[in-house]
Amino acid sequence: MLGRESRNENSEPQDSNKWVKKLQQESWELELLVSGFSIVLLSKLTEWLQVLINDIPFTINMHDSFSAAIFFFMSFLLLASYALIINLIVHLVFRGFWVGIVGLGSVAPNTDFAKLKYSKFFVKKLKKKIVKLDDLVIVVDKISSLIFTFAFLIIFFLISVGLFLIGLTLISEIGVFFVSISGEKLSTALQVTTIIISLVYTFAGIIYMIDFLTLGFFKKFKWLSKIYYPIYHFFGWITLSFLYRTLYYNLISKFSKRKIGLILIPYLSIILIVPLTNFSHYIYFPEESESSHIENNYYSELRKSEDHIEKVDIPSYVIDNKFLPIFLTYIPEDNEIVKKLYPEYTPDINEGFNSKINMDFHNRGLSIGSKKMIDQQKKSLEYLTSLYQIYLNDSLIQNQKFYFKQSAEKEEKGIFTMINISELEIGENILLIKKIRFKGDEKIFKDYAFVPFWKE
Repeated sequence: MLGRESRNENSEPQDSNKWVKKLQQESWELELLVSGFSIVLLSKLTEWLQVLINDIPFTINMHDSFSAAIFFFMSFLLLASYALIINLIVHLVFRGFWVGIVGLGSVAPNTDFAKLKYSKFFVKKLKKKIVKLDDLVIVVDKISSLIFTFAFLIIFFLISVGLFLIGLTLISEIGVFFVSISGEKLSTALQVTTIIISLVYTFAGIIYMIDFLTLGFFKKFKWLSKIYYPIYHFFGWITLSFLYRTLYYNLISKFSKRKIGLILIPYLSIILIVPLTNFSHYIYFPEESESSHIENNYYSELRKSEDHIEKVDIPSYVIDNKFLPIFLTYIPEDNEIVKKLYPEYTPDINEGFNSKINMDFHNRGLSIGSKKMIDQQKKSLEYLTSLYQIYLNDSLIQNQKFYFKQSAEKEEKGIFTMINISELEIGENILLIKKIRFKGDEKIFKDYAFVPFWKE
């Protein structure tokens, strides 16, 4: 009995090894399935991420460092998704090529040079150059599997970079919070401490990234590796790199580090640089020139249905009515301007999370919904309106009445007014919107939106 149990115990690892080897041999089927489904799902994910990223400036304050970090993280996630799609498409091409080679090998395993009737000289050269189908199958199979693994390694790396930026932002936000609740004497020390911690975190993160890209430079030296280990351990959790370490170390241990480095560094450089570049032959067409462009986003009939109203909206660039409706978008960044202009004013809604459950101490009960304070609503409308100046053909429009309004398409929040244009002459007219900006403590109105339209 003991002997039989011993044999069973010994056979378990062998069976497990056989199962793993069989799975490895048939992994190409799983790779094809995963690649195909992943490309379809990622194409939908990139659409969703793009919409989400486009929505961010209209839903959060981009002047807030944490909000900005979320925006950059989402951008890195979108970049990683595109990189993964490209890798998986390349993988499908190579794996399809591999299937083709296997199929050809089943009907024509060897090249019959005699039937080609080439000269002996040329046949001799071809035999040196042409790889046997069996050898080609092995090479292409390895390349396909490497591309598949490499694809997921890249996406994890890009996500890690985004998490690193969020970590840096959290340090800054925590420091700002403690500075805000501390006294004058302590605030300076806290500011210096926050700066030092941020610098140390950034420097350590750069070291960690260098070690990753150089495939373990700091791990090669005895004393340096001991100093580096706490950094390695810390950022392993911050960037979630422990999730893909097995892939990383297996890859660099089985293949030439020099070749991997020659592929990895240029590949990441291309991914990060290409989105910041463009190719154009239209050298006399300026990309940004407010006063000489028709900006489609400013007109309801020209704006794409998926786009937000970025600054201002009028119905069309051809107006045949006596009144011109104007909608000015309220973006979260406007909060900072209003706070600076009117520091004594406190709105009835907090920036961030708000509860719809209100305590009513007078009636000793709870109510669900927002408090309606007419006076504060009037002040909010007045203060938001004061951010703008509207010019029609160089004439400042004064004493114009505004209303709060939400757009019908995307429900963007903003302020709305209607201008009487019945006395305007037929032809081109210019609507110029100016908005308050600060130059130090000085308040100035700068050109914000240039909107030409034609009256019929």
